[in-house]
Amino acid sequence: MKKTKTALLAFLALVVCLAGILCFAACGGKEGTYKFYSMTVTTLTGSKQEYKAGDTYEIPLLGSFKLDKDSYTIELKKDGTVAVSSKFGEESVQTGTWKADEEDSGKIEMTIGGVKTTAKCDGSSLVFTSMGSEYTLKK
Repeated sequence: MKKTKTALLAFLALVVCLAGILCFAACGGKEGTYKFYSMTVTTLTGSKQEYKAGDTYEIPLLGSFKLDKDSYTIELKKDGTVAVSSKFGEESVQTGTWKADEEDSGKIEMTIGGVKTTAKCDGSSLVFTSMGSEYTLKK
């Protein structure tokens, strides 16, 4: 009877551990919607300026934009597609594909409009560079 009870407890412990691992893997996936957190802009003179959600960003000749979490959104879908939405002035939505980097699990590769971009992605934040600016988006 004692061996049966010990074996049953060991089995239950194994089931709980496996369930925890599966839950962690599912929760830590890269899929999901990432929203604007900050961007670092490098000026023509080489200086850097950081802007966060809530700041006003001025683009010469285009005007000022109040940045918020919806200013830039990237949705990584489970089917391998990606939707990118930016709201700097007029809203722009583009689609493409994404996949985990085969050599570095902390990165993903996105192809949008024929342009391939590599981004750091840990499942809670997404960091990439575009047109000289570094963007950080968070789930």
